[in-house]
Amino acid sequence: MSITDELRRWINGNTVIHVTGLRSIADRIDAEHERAVMSAMNDALYHANDESMAELGWVRLPKDADGVPFRIGDKVDSDHYEDGTVTGIQFYKIYNGGIRTLIAVRPDGWDVATWRTPDEYRHHHKPTVEDVLTKMLEQAVGYSDAHTTVAANAIVEYAAKLRLAEEVDA
Repeated sequence: MSITDELRRWINGNTVIHVTGLRSIADRIDAEHERAVMSAMNDALYHANDESMAELGWVRLPKDADGVPFRIGDKVDSDHYEDGTVTGIQFYKIYNGGIRTLIAVRPDGWDVATWRTPDEYRHHHKPTVEDVLTKMLEQAVGYSDAHTTVAANAIVEYAAKLRLAEEVDA
């Protein structure tokens, strides 16, 4: 099937050429062509590997420690560095031909950003009751003891009690 089959059928069936009919067929051809091009681009990008992307001058967005891509404006947390907002992403070639990536994170209240590797951060999420209790246990008894089965069960139990207390206050 050719992209112009409809046009050829229309011409064969009409002795008088109608400009309006030709324009509507041309519009449908253009729309179908645009859909096909977008679909091909989407398939090419979805299945692209780093080498084929590099040939086009493209790179993948850097990802956090959980594998979530960064975008400018994302709020991030770190166990080692200051929490803050992503304000920049930098890519540069290294000596072996690879690409190194850094993100600029401006800590809350700071005027300047610090440049760090992306895997040192995680996207910020509002702490849950379990997060707060786990952090408290980590600080009180030490990291390794806070992740035992007994501690995990206690966190679940007390988190449920705190949620019930919130419902009573509301």
